[in-house]
Amino acid sequence: MKRLAFRFDIDTHKCIKGGVPKLLAVSEKYDAPFTFFLNCGKSVSVVNSLESIFFERSKKEIEKTPQMMSAMKKLGLRDYMIAALINPNISNYKSQINELLAGDCEVGLHGGRNHAIWGNKMEWTEEGVRQEIIWGLERIKQFDPNFVVKGFASPEWNSPVFLPKILKEKGFSYIADLRCEGKEPINNKGELPAVGVNLLGEPGGVAFFENCRVRGLNDNDIVRKVMDSFDRLNTVILYDHPYYAGLNEIGCISKIIRSAKNEGIQICKLEELL
Repeated sequence: MKRLAFRFDIDTHKCIKGGVPKLLAVSEKYDAPFTFFLNCGKSVSVVNSLESIFFERSKKEIEKTPQMMSAMKKLGLRDYMIAALINPNISNYKSQINELLAGDCEVGLHGGRNHAIWGNKMEWTEEGVRQEIIWGLERIKQFDPNFVVKGFASPEWNSPVFLPKILKEKGFSYIADLRCEGKEPINNKGELPAVGVNLLGEPGGVAFFENCRVRGLNDNDIVRKVMDSFDRLNTVILYDHPYYAGLNEIGCISKIIRSAKNEGIQICKLEELL
């Protein structure tokens, strides 16, 4: 059976406040479960410049990666400044997180206390990583003591070598740090099963819709790109963020879901792929 999964990483206040509720509504409307990876802490690091915080890059660095939108364009000026100057804790958005945890979508953990610090190639010790994961799990348990977190995704694809060992120790079922464009996304050979993403912008691991739009693709082009992926793959996992996809791509996501269902493609959570 052909299978399609949508993965959305929650790493800013705008993700949880604006994008997640809209994505949950689409999920419910089409009976199409999504997978979210939730960072419960802060989005940015005050020790970095605004450019590095929001993934802005020098001209030389941008030339090495696919075209991508600026953080200012994706967030908008108001939310850009809120994230940069106020840097709210994502777990402060209690009603949205409660709605997320209570729904039919999957929720995994996305780093620890600070998304940017983890993502900026922090040289974590093994115990440091363990404490970050414990912190994130405890925050989720504060919302629902019985909630079971099965998947983990590292911010900015920064995966410490001892991470699978710690995740297995803490009862996780899989790690989602694998990028495998054009290949099947499941790898069971490591210490912990890996569920990758194979529909994104490369190099650089750029979010799918963002990359498509900057390249000039319209809705029909994007739907065709997703559906054509099934010519060579049995399982397709699409990667993006709620603060962009949830606020700008609801129409296109709906078209993809309808096209997939018309072709008998199952839409599922990442955990179901195992």
